[in-house]
Amino acid sequence: MEKIGGTEPKNFDEFVALLDKAKKAGVIPLALGGQPWQEATMFDSIVASTGGTDFYKKAFIDLDEGALKSDTMKRAFDNLGKLRDYVDPNYAGRDWNLATAMVIRGDALVQVMGDWAKGEFAAATRRRARTSCAIASRAQTGRCSTTATCSHSSRFPLIGRPRNSRSQKSL
Repeated sequence: MEKIGGTEPKNFDEFVALLDKAKKAGVIPLALGGQPWQEATMFDSIVASTGGTDFYKKAFIDLDEGALKSDTMKRAFDNLGKLRDYVDPNYAGRDWNLATAMVIRGDALVQVMGDWAKGEFAAATRRRARTSCAIASRAQTGRCSTTATCSHSSRFPLIGRPRNSRSQKSL
């Protein structure tokens, strides 16, 4: 951000303006691995930012036909299309961690990814990574959205055997 004089955007339009600023500065605006799951993760964030959490739930949890065919969903697809102009030409098939490395090195400004990417930052910099929610999600709700890309968790069922319980607690 400092390299281009940018600030954290509060909505999708500000996000696009930030990407424009990066592009003009010669920085790849959006690091993306062109694998289907990465693109789906990004689209989830865009849908949440475009329509909000309730809309996201109606469309993707309830599979509400009205939401899926709505102008809001069309706008989400338009927003996804806008981001295509901000990725580098070599994105297709790139692994997520290689896209993360582009951000770590300063070759790219941002990446839409789950919080597992923080481990890559920590390993590369030997310090805790700065955590930021997906901009698209925060823009709509004002907070991190668990329906988008900024949340990842692991859950383990309780086993009840002391040896295994100690192992679970260490995780």
